[in-house]
Amino acid sequence: MPQTQKLIQAIELQNKGDIDTATQLFREILAASPDNPHALYSLGLIELNAGHLDQALALCSHGVKANPQFVQLYYLQGAVWQAVGNQEEALRSYDGALAVDPNSQEVLLNSGALLRAMFRHKEALERFNRILAINPNHVGALGNCGIMLTEFKQSEPAIAMFEKLITIKP
Repeated sequence: MPQTQKLIQAIELQNKGDIDTATQLFREILAASPDNPHALYSLGLIELNAGHLDQALALCSHGVKANPQFVQLYYLQGAVWQAVGNQEEALRSYDGALAVDPNSQEVLLNSGALLRAMFRHKEALERFNRILAINPNHVGALGNCGIMLTEFKQSEPAIAMFEKLITIKP
């Protein structure tokens, strides 16, 4: 079976919940093509979800070195670092993703939430506002901005954010 077809099959199996068969296929793909970003990402995600953080991190680390333009690998690496408890490395990974795609709303949202957890509120608010510049109706960014503006004692803009959020998602 050609590698592309095997990859599609593996991803379909992963999405259907047949993790064992998908894992086997991803490993076969990586045996033939060790730098395949899709297989590295998918197998890394499987390892993260299984709690195998060392394996997930190894796959992501190899993946970002071999495929420095593949945003999803940086994003997954950030999630793994967060699961390990290393917020600084997680943020570095998210920043790597943003260097490749500065408009990735998913990365901006998660890195903003991480910055907020790290008490780096101004930087977090900047990331949420970047999302809103791209998508003014982004529910997660509106909610986070509203909360942060409340914490900054900026009631009027916070109320405006929450009102907009309610109209979008009642």
